[in-house]
Amino acid sequence: MCATLDPTLGCAHPGPRPRVCALAPHTLGARWTRPRVCALAPHTLGARWTRPRVCALAPHTLGVVSGVRFLPRIVSVGATERADDRTIPVTVPREILAGRTYLVTRRCTQRQFLLTPTARTNQNALYCLGLASSQTGVHLNAVCVMSNHWHGVVSDPKARLPQFLGRFHALVAKTQNASLGRWENLWSSERASIVQLTTAKDVIAKMAYVIANPTTAGLVETPEQWPGVLAWVGRDETLLGQKPPEFFVRGGSLPESVIVQLTRPPMLENMSDYEFSGRLKTAVDELVLQARGEFDRRGTTFLGPEAVRAQPFSTKPSTAAQHRDLSPPSRHARGVRDSTRSQRRMPSLGLTKTHCNASELAHAT
Repeated sequence: MCATLDPTLGCAHPGPRPRVCALAPHTLGARWTRPRVCALAPHTLGARWTRPRVCALAPHTLGVVSGVRFLPRIVSVGATERADDRTIPVTVPREILAGRTYLVTRRCTQRQFLLTPTARTNQNALYCLGLASSQTGVHLNAVCVMSNHWHGVVSDPKARLPQFLGRFHALVAKTQNASLGRWENLWSSERASIVQLTTAKDVIAKMAYVIANPTTAGLVETPEQWPGVLAWVGRDETLLGQKPPEFFVRGGSLPESVIVQLTRPPMLENMSDYEFSGRLKTAVDELVLQARGEFDRRGTTFLGPEAVRAQPFSTKPSTAAQHRDLSPPSRHARGVRDSTRSQRRMPSLGLTKTHCNASELAHAT
């Protein structure tokens, strides 16, 4: 109830407040429902509409699939709805198809040496790798478990890479935490880096990168000296992983040991053994020689296997971490660093956009 002015009496008296439509104020007292108005087409009053998907880099391309989809918000007011000018960034799901090969990387939380290559860490990593691979069907091509991160070139014949990563990361975190007597998260909160390798040249280059990583990081003079898990097809066909006793129940449903098999990536299957081993060895030797030359110029030496094993689990590198780097979904979608971003052409849309990470847009402030 409210006070309504009666012109015949010149006074206010209690009475029901009429409902006034903001779009048609002359319809006093009429029962009406607030129409749904599309923010992009406000003349379509009362029409039932689905909020269009707008590309932030080209707002006129409604519904276009882009790196990030921006959806206008719906704000509910009682039984009515209205459009809000603010937008919600939504990351497009990663495309997972059978038969692809990837470079996978994930680091430990705060870059701590939680995977220091002790005998127990190596046992945990090997068993979890073999178990996750056998349960999901993902093939291992080259694997290197460093002190605070791991690299792997893997092939996915059944499009089950997410299940493999989820299984492997969960198992390693639980077994390693049980071994160290800790309870917090083992892996960084950042999601794993997954880069699709689209050519045979890319696969060779990234396998060499994984193999030479202990040397390029300044830890050992040759990859063969690395005391942790380092295996690749061509040198290691199978490895044996024993069930860690700290976390898994003896005599349970899981096997007491698993075989870690390494296979050649599909894009390299047509190569002869001589050509494959020769190209891979050449790429690895080039990276090792470059690392040695760089350390010689600096006057520094490699840390050595014994010093690597002696690193406390709670420590981390003294060098500063790189942040806000691009994480391209494929080898040929690579961009440049944030400071020197280049313009890339989107042939399917005929648009030019800045190549940037979807997660970076979603978390930009």
